[in-house]
Amino acid sequence: VSPGGEALPTATTQAVNAPTQAATAQPTPLPASSTPTTPRNATVFLLIGLVVMTIFVAVIFLLIHRQLKK
Repeated sequence: VSPGGEALPTATTQAVNAPTQAATAQPTPLPASSTPTTPRNATVFLLIGLVVMTIFVAVIFLLIHRQLKK
């Protein structure tokens, strides 16, 4: 149980860190071309929503996993 429990949080932290880096990298090119980009703005909004949802699910999953460990 211990090696599986150790491998699981590292995978979730990598899965959480990668979308946050992508989310921080995306808003920077938006102001440069902000005039005709209504659909791109919607897609960025959807991507940020997906990132927030994945972080939310990962946090809940880690909390449930720690509860099951006890």
